[in-house]
Amino acid sequence: DRVKISRDGQTIIAVLGIGKVIVWRRNENLRYDKIYEKEEFISEFDLSPGGDSYLIVSQDNAVMKVFILRENRYQLIFEEPNQTKVNFDSTG
Repeated sequence: DRVKISRDGQTIIAVLGIGKVIVWRRNENLRYDKIYEKEEFISEFDLSPGGDSYLIVSQDNAVMKVFILRENRYQLIFEEPNQTKVNFDSTG
């Protein structure tokens, strides 16, 4: 299992085994709500420094997917094939 936390502590992303991605976002009561969960076999993932976006790379076909936070839900905004190593830079 692998976990990343945004710099501001507002977002947590976890990859459980090789088959599940879960994202939590801190609410106004300082608790975390699960806002995304999907069965997805991934090899790489990263969370932006501000927690407003994350990316994953599919293990089976090396497709990178980028998700962005909109109205407290993550939405897919970009896909790129043939990626194996990816990450956000320090500015996101």
